[in-house]
Amino acid sequence: YDGIKFKSKLEKYFHQQANEIHKLGFEYESLKTILHEGVRLEGYLYQPNKLGKMTLDTKKLIDITYTPDWHRYFENSLGRGLIVVECKGIKISTYQIKKKMFLSIMNKKYGQNLYFFEPHNHSQIQWIIETIKNEILNGATIK
Repeated sequence: YDGIKFKSKLEKYFHQQANEIHKLGFEYESLKTILHEGVRLEGYLYQPNKLGKMTLDTKKLIDITYTPDWHRYFENSLGRGLIVVECKGIKISTYQIKKKMFLSIMNKKYGQNLYFFEPHNHSQIQWIIETIKNEILNGATIK
């Protein structure tokens, strides 16, 4: 849809409402944040291979990342701000801890100018859009 492959119907609905109807300018899945940088162990990691045999794993442990569904920046009297919308139907097991780590990082960067919304249905998306338009972006500039 619109050249975007959405992962859920709720994400598509948010796009239709926020970007097509209300022209709010949200970007889709482009704010990848490293929550914890991967490392190469100095010690030894033994784990089963595909055949079940214990083997030494020498690969670097990969980064732990989080990419919210939607985001956009704005500028107001407090400075640069960030709005994040994470459309949630089903929460995977790692979501809560990644969300907390992400919010901690973004809180240090944006403070009171950070807004994180987690809608689960269409009516919550409508409320979010009205709140963004009337309370957050009222008088702010798009960045």
